[in-house]
Amino acid sequence: MVFKLKCNKCNHTFIVDYNKMLEDQSRCPNCNEKISSYEIRVVSDLLDKIESYNKREFHDINILGLDTKNNDVDIHRLNVFKQDINEIEKFFNIADEGIQKKLSSIIDYLYLMIRGDKDSLDIQNIEKLYNLFRNEFFTSIDLKNEEIKKELESSPQVDEKFLLK
Repeated sequence: MVFKLKCNKCNHTFIVDYNKMLEDQSRCPNCNEKISSYEIRVVSDLLDKIESYNKREFHDINILGLDTKNNDVDIHRLNVFKQDINEIEKFFNIADEGIQKKLSSIIDYLYLMIRGDKDSLDIQNIEKLYNLFRNEFFTSIDLKNEEIKKELESSPQVDEKFLLK
């Protein structure tokens, strides 16, 4: 089951797959705050209770899980977007001044091209940028990884991460 959590230390909201949480997601992806084993157990108990109600108590309905859509925004995609921005910010913070200036300019140019007009997104510019970055990404993959490149090019998941639908 996938559910949404909010870190009480940094207020970051993120999506967690319960099965993965047991294995490797026992920390906030933003501030790395550890989620206590007690709280993981409580979540487990709640999910077990939902499953038990579905099997034994409910006759007219079943609880299927939590909806990952909020106001037509895919929460998982939003979470990936926020994590990527967070990683860029971490890199920015450790970079030297020259790299910081370039990163700052890249983000400014990106924002200005996308937002051309403050009241609307410029879809044509988004398409141009998407194609430019996608082509540059695949060009930068080393030729020795040609098989991986072919796999990635045919994978809808690669495009999914970049699409802004």
